Amino acid sequence: MASHYEMTNSDQSALHYTMVPEEQFKVLKRIRAAGEEMLAIYHSHPATPARPSAEDIRLAFTPGVIYVIMSLVEPESPVIKGFTIDDEKVEEVPLAVIDG
Repeated sequence: MASHYEMTNSDQSALHYTMVPEEQFKVLKRIRAAGEEMLAIYHSHPATPARPSAEDIRLAFTPGVIYVIMSLVEPESPVIKGFTIDDEKVEEVPLAVIDG
């Protein structure tokens, strides 16, 4: 079973996000204590496509995870894509939604 941890966008902005450091630390401790590993980090793009922005790429500090981005340009038909970002190299990866 996978866990899900919501984080607060301390910027309270639709244009960029910053996770609250204290929350990040608590979540990382919970992940380690549960013997889990971080698989993905997700966020939405309310007005732009589902692809990493220049800021997303610059701030991709966690290697080995999939960055999941949901575009809400068309709210009735959101687009969700996943990417690996390593040393500013971006590669799209396939995502599968499993109902369960």
